[in-house]
Amino acid sequence: MLANIQAKNNNTKKGFTSTPFLTLLRGIGKPRESVAVYAHNKHLGMKGAMRHEVRKGSRGFTVIELFVTAGIFVLISGLLLANYGNFAGSTVINNLAHEVALSIRQAQVFGIGVQEFGVGSGLFLSHGIYYSSNDPTLLRLFADVDKDGKYEEGELAELFTLRKGNEIQRVCGYETTSKNAPCVELSELNVTFTRPNPEAIITGTPNAQYAYARITLVSPGGLTRDILVWANGQVSILQ
Repeated sequence: MLANIQAKNNNTKKGFTSTPFLTLLRGIGKPRESVAVYAHNKHLGMKGAMRHEVRKGSRGFTVIELFVTAGIFVLISGLLLANYGNFAGSTVINNLAHEVALSIRQAQVFGIGVQEFGVGSGLFLSHGIYYSSNDPTLLRLFADVDKDGKYEEGELAELFTLRKGNEIQRVCGYETTSKNAPCVELSELNVTFTRPNPEAIITGTPNAQYAYARITLVSPGGLTRDILVWANGQVSILQ
């Protein structure tokens, strides 16, 4: 038996691989538990070697892959930055259109509620909004002291200013509500409200009374928004 063992050892030295039987023989003379532990450790050693080979074969990004990834990132960032200006400008002009619409609503509330013109003045008057093409960045909330439905000096209640390069591009008056009604470009616009009616009285220069008016706002970037004021008192924003 020892001769056979010797022969197997010689074969191993000549290039033959070790077998589980030889693994167990190396544990002869040791306690049974030691033999089992030795075989288990040998098995773990083989698994560790396999894991090492797997790790050794793995790799990271190549230079080309890194350049491609960076190029995609730069392209997406450029598109986002290019569209940011339009998004910001659109947000500003939308907010401005709502502020103009709210200023007209404020005149309506003051007119229907008969807001006192000046604390302690005892003047409870109709109110309105006035625009002049001479001041395209201003809207005037006024109290109709002389009850003629038009703004005049001394009737100013509050001044609204359009900032950051935004302005009123033009104002159109329409004599009818027909879709084919022509735009009458106005150099002045008066929209007044008188208690108890919520309806608007829309007049302008040239002198006439209109069914509705269109106020067009324009931003420095050329974006526009339209506010419609109807004679029935409705105020709306066209997107």
